[in-house]
Amino acid sequence: MSSRLRAGLAALTIWASCCATIVSAQGPELFVAQQPSSPGGPTGRTPQSQTDDDWPAENRQAPVRQAALAPTADPNFSDDPIDDTSYAGQPDAGGYTGGGSYQLPRFDNGWCGFGCDGGGPGGFGGWGPRSPIYVRAEYLAWWLKGDTTPPLVTTSPNGTVATEAGVLGAPGASVLYGGSGMNSAMRSGARLVAGWWLDPSARIEVEFFGLGNAQTSFNESSTGNPILARPFFNLQTGAQDSNLIAFPTTTQGSIQVMERSSFMGAGIHATQNLSCTQCCPDRQFRWDFIYGFRYLRLAENLTINSSLTSTVSPGTVFTTFDGFKTANNFYGADLGLMREKRSSRWSLTTIGRIALGFTSQVATVSGNSTTTPAGGSTSTSNGGLLALPSNIGTYHRDAFTYVPQLELKLGYYVTQNLRLTVGYDLIYWSRVARPGEQINTSVNTSQTGGGTLTGPAGPLFTFHESDLWIQGVSVGGELVF
Repeated sequence: MSSRLRAGLAALTIWASCCATIVSAQGPELFVAQQPSSPGGPTGRTPQSQTDDDWPAENRQAPVRQAALAPTADPNFSDDPIDDTSYAGQPDAGGYTGGGSYQLPRFDNGWCGFGCDGGGPGGFGGWGPRSPIYVRAEYLAWWLKGDTTPPLVTTSPNGTVATEAGVLGAPGASVLYGGSGMNSAMRSGARLVAGWWLDPSARIEVEFFGLGNAQTSFNESSTGNPILARPFFNLQTGAQDSNLIAFPTTTQGSIQVMERSSFMGAGIHATQNLSCTQCCPDRQFRWDFIYGFRYLRLAENLTINSSLTSTVSPGTVFTTFDGFKTANNFYGADLGLMREKRSSRWSLTTIGRIALGFTSQVATVSGNSTTTPAGGSTSTSNGGLLALPSNIGTYHRDAFTYVPQLELKLGYYVTQNLRLTVGYDLIYWSRVARPGEQINTSVNTSQTGGGTLTGPAGPLFTFHESDLWIQGVSVGGELVF
């Protein structure tokens, strides 16, 4: 025998001795599942040849074991990446049947086959995925509570006298635009989540979502019939009044009201396991504590543009612009609980959490008016109708806020690395400033057209706020790398 062959056989003998020592040390928790050549043969531990005394008591009640190597070809084994099949354990000399069945582990992201404390091949057993990294992408169809404004455009029946046309409370006057529900229609958006398992009991997730911009608008023009007017409360007279945009024989014009809205959020969260089931054949669930940071942003802008031509001064065009813009930025600490349950290929995740922090509220009021005589140059003055020097400016404040959220998600594992999901989200934001709520309709008309304030100042700015709810459904998928 050559020296090289002798050295090779010696190395093989040492390697085999090491493997035998490792298998002996692991005991029944790690064994080679293979088809025996004969009953009781020396091919390794199998469900058919295992004796009752070799298994711990708790494992005789739930006899699911992780195989270190795949078994040899056998009709009782399935190649399905998520294997829910089992085969009958044959009684041995000690009468052990394995509780009537022996089940192979499903797959290495391990909802069965490991405990919550990890262990097993790959180190991400029990509840962690085969790889510690995963991403989830979802389409969102969400609804937001609409903004509320005071009446912004009114009309009256033809034949109404000018002093009562479009005046709130006057006979026949009605509101054409204003009230609640602005930008309350469904919005499409997306949510992206990236996660990393630190170990089977803890993970970190980074989340971002955004909805498409929503826009609501009202446009109306008239040569005098129908009557168009902008209502307000006149501080000089102490009574309801209106600014006529279109009225028979005197003015013709148009008005446009538009509000744009955007909503987005982000966060980083960690989860820590509180409790979970150990290995079981068909159902597993766990509870996790969630903690982290959450950011939300709601930005909205409401504008009112009117233009009129006076028949008293033919060819002269008057325009008025009022703008109200708000931005709400929430920063808070997130705390909550998550419950995950899996059964075969299905999963159900329920998350309840609340973020405590503050909302930075910023409101901006702007306005201007122009006069363009026929054949002349345009002159511009500061202030419109509802945005005048007495309230024009940028205002800021911080408000303590809480934001609870409920999330339900149903999942289905197509493969061991791909899960499809459908879910429902409900978010409540306790304090937000919205543009329609910042409009003050009490006006001192001495300021209009660049005039000097005479009498009580108005409109004045005061922060007004309300709550906001967001709800909707999501459809997406999760991919394990």
